[in-house]
Amino acid sequence: MFVIDLDKAHAMKTTAFKNLTLVLPRVSIPDLSELLSSLHGQRLSAQNPMVRFMGEHLKALWQNVPDMSASEAAGMLNGSLGLMESWLSHDGRLVADSTPDVSVALGKSIKQHIERHLSEPMTPQKLVKQFRISRSQIYRIFAPYGGVARYIWERRMIRSRYMLTKSAFNHITVGSVGYACGFLSESHFSRTFKSRFGVSPSEVRLTEQDANVMERDLCDRGPLFPSWISELPKNSSISIQP
Repeated sequence: MFVIDLDKAHAMKTTAFKNLTLVLPRVSIPDLSELLSSLHGQRLSAQNPMVRFMGEHLKALWQNVPDMSASEAAGMLNGSLGLMESWLSHDGRLVADSTPDVSVALGKSIKQHIERHLSEPMTPQKLVKQFRISRSQIYRIFAPYGGVARYIWERRMIRSRYMLTKSAFNHITVGSVGYACGFLSESHFSRTFKSRFGVSPSEVRLTEQDANVMERDLCDRGPLFPSWISELPKNSSISIQP
């Protein structure tokens, strides 16, 4: 079973195949649409018995609809959608195929979500629930980074260092930088930052500010070397001793 949210960008490359497509209008079934949208681009594994059951159920509905009246067909469709919504709301075993393309696309979506929510409490469990995938799948995706928690931790470290070294954030206190990157206290942020980079957040900010002051000072003085040359007497010479 393959799920596509037509509101989201997607591209597919296929060979000759046969399929049964069920297109659902979002406006008429908002709750079910939200559940399906979280599965965008995923191929649900037939190892899950509910995936097999829903597939067979939809095929049976398609085969028998021509013999139904309009009211019978409407009733069966509403019942089928209710069944699907109940399944998706309670089934924690949905596992997308771990094909490289699906895993890469899913990993990219999760990383983008992490970047947008670094200031918020975030755990692997919350991501599993948000993207409706298994724990084993999310751990496989983030295994190259040392795991999900390690990836989130590292992104928070990099974000905080960026904020501390950019003058655009100079008006924000060190503690506020920590809070903006998901740390619950300034002391915890400072300890964690120093363990990662070997210096405290305050030292990084101070060093950067000193560098900015020096750069501005040099700019204010103008080009020193050319002015020095222009002040030499016309008949002077420069001797270079090897």
